[in-house]
Amino acid sequence: MHTRRFARLKNALSTKVETCSLFLSIGADDVILCHERTPQSGVNQLAGRVTALRNAGPLVTLTIDCGFPLKSYLLGPQVRTMNLGLGNLVVMKFDANAVHVMTD
Repeated sequence: MHTRRFARLKNALSTKVETCSLFLSIGADDVILCHERTPQSGVNQLAGRVTALRNAGPLVTLTIDCGFPLKSYLLGPQVRTMNLGLGNLVVMKFDANAVHVMTD
């Protein structure tokens, strides 16, 4: 998960601003990883570059830089089939309903 500071207005008529930390989470089953963007209505797409690959038993952990670090876990054969490596451009596709917003 990635933490960003966001400001929200405490009251629409007030200029006082309150800050809080927000955490965004997307379930692994709700994300499709591919090599290129495709026009699709109602689907969010984040593009990024693979910055790290780490073997963890049968899984491979990918760290993707898409303006913030994002981790993805794939099976080793999936990584080989997609020919994923350091510096590769990848696109994560997900529905808006898959995003869960939490505060601290």
